[in-house]
Amino acid sequence: MEVNKINKKLRISIEDSIQYQLITEIIFLKKENLIASDLKLLTLLVQWGPLELVVFCNKAAKNIYIDMLPEEISVRSQNIRNRVVKLEKRGLIERVNKKQIQFPSVFNIVSKGNILLDYNFLSLESN
Repeated sequence: MEVNKINKKLRISIEDSIQYQLITEIIFLKKENLIASDLKLLTLLVQWGPLELVVFCNKAAKNIYIDMLPEEISVRSQNIRNRVVKLEKRGLIERVNKKQIQFPSVFNIVSKGNILLDYNFLSLESN
């Protein structure tokens, strides 16, 4: 049996590393659908760690909507809160207590330190 092996070596940012792990775990392995904004929110949550919901929504609004006016913060923060609630219902965000949220540890996404992602997938052709 002949196997074509593809090897790629890239140096990526921590944010890209987290996104790759999320895409692999949630979209590829769990067969869940994620829109780009949800992927961004999950990436920020993994990167920042457990936070109070209000703090996370405000911080994420400032990170995502860079050119936002100060009076728009509450509206943008509420938009993020709505997405967080939907992600929580799907099991992609969990509450630590009433006020704090975090990314579920069951997915085992690594975000600290030096990270080498080494996934090996094998696809066999049926005869």
